[in-house]
Amino acid sequence: PLTKVRVTTDGEDSWHLDRVEVVPEGSNKTYVFPCHRWLSRDREDKLFERELEVRDVSREVPYTIAIQTSTEKDAGTDSNVWLQVLGKNARGEARSEMVRFWEAESETFARGKEAKFSRGLLDIVRPDRVRVGTDGKGSKHPSWHVQKVTLTNEQTGEAYPFLVGEWLGPQAA
Repeated sequence: PLTKVRVTTDGEDSWHLDRVEVVPEGSNKTYVFPCHRWLSRDREDKLFERELEVRDVSREVPYTIAIQTSTEKDAGTDSNVWLQVLGKNARGEARSEMVRFWEAESETFARGKEAKFSRGLLDIVRPDRVRVGTDGKGSKHPSWHVQKVTLTNEQTGEAYPFLVGEWLGPQAA
């Protein structure tokens, strides 16, 4: 079975790769290789090649992730943002992979704005807490004041709000 793919670009242009899907000829199986990263000489980690591992999306639960930046002075960030969801699945405690929002433009996490993303979270059926943070590498606003994170299960419509209300990053107040 197919387990890995390598994706590369010449590095001339920046490219944000969400995922690669491969359907072998004559097969009804789809191999999914998530990435959610930049292939670029000047963004994120400046790599223009990625090796991706296959993921069993049949165990993913689709969620809308809404992240609200507060209205406090200088609350927005241009740093790279990440989120991890902790909760329950059929086998007990579960933890999602780190969800990166490296593709976000500078205004995505601006003061007072709500950013929404759709992502599959592996095996998280009932979220009970989140970890959220930044890499602190924003050029103008490395710190960030997060008001709240709301996860909505796209299959059931059930929403899970998590109040954060804290400064995150290198200059956290």
